[in-house]
Amino acid sequence: VLERLVSNSLLYAGEAPVIRVEVRPDSDRTFVTITDSGPVFEDAYSERIFEPFCRLHGKRFPGNGLGLSTARKLVEGMGGEMKARPAEPAGLSVELTLRRTR
Repeated sequence: VLERLVSNSLLYAGEAPVIRVEVRPDSDRTFVTITDSGPVFEDAYSERIFEPFCRLHGKRFPGNGLGLSTARKLVEGMGGEMKARPAEPAGLSVELTLRRTR
């Protein structure tokens, strides 16, 4: 999942990508946030971006629109959650919440 998200960030972040990965463990969960410097992302698309074959930027970038959809399904299959929100000043921030296993 992380490889897919970082790969997606590299694709959209352009010539000089800035990608930040943060991991914050809690007692029963781990929070992972991947933020990139890609094109402006509007909050109105925060759920639509996870729909299969969704391509918010048309054919401007290569791909088939399955990357984020597949990643979310994998995270949900592990009992976690995945959300997207705009990053400042531009780009995307994907937040994962994963159950900790012992």
